[in-house]
Amino acid sequence: MFAAVAIVMVLVGIGIQYHTHSSDASDVTGREKRLERAIAKEGEKWQIAKELELDGYIVSGAYSTEQRAAITVFEQDANGDYQFLTAKDGNVDQVLMDQIIIREKVYDVIWFAGAQTEYANVTYTLENQVQHTIQYDTANMDLWYHEAPDQAYTIQVSYYDAQGNAYQ
Repeated sequence: MFAAVAIVMVLVGIGIQYHTHSSDASDVTGREKRLERAIAKEGEKWQIAKELELDGYIVSGAYSTEQRAAITVFEQDANGDYQFLTAKDGNVDQVLMDQIIIREKVYDVIWFAGAQTEYANVTYTLENQVQHTIQYDTANMDLWYHEAPDQAYTIQVSYYDAQGNAYQ
């Protein structure tokens, strides 16, 4: 009797470990599966191209087999796993911009997966006055983020390829 109970407990433990591991989003493949469950259309597959860690959260840039792109956010839970939190998606040829809140801080996040670009200019305007323009290297198509100003503002983003062609 004791042996049968011990065998059942071991099998239950293996099943729990398998289920936990199979639903794990601590790696890119797991996060892609979570993203697909959250926003994919039937038959659509998503691939995460870029990621950055921001105060314990993972922000990802992903694209799909249906010519869509997304900025996604995954939040780490108490077990160290990552849960899908939110996504801003659009066509792959669009410059994607999203505002995310992480630990009570607001961030602007920008990503463009549509074309290989060299750099981007991000211009913040407060009360109709340009505050500053930030230029950043986009040759590796990385995600860009910046803590948002505390007051009402507008943001303008222009990406440029090696020939100087603008994408907005």
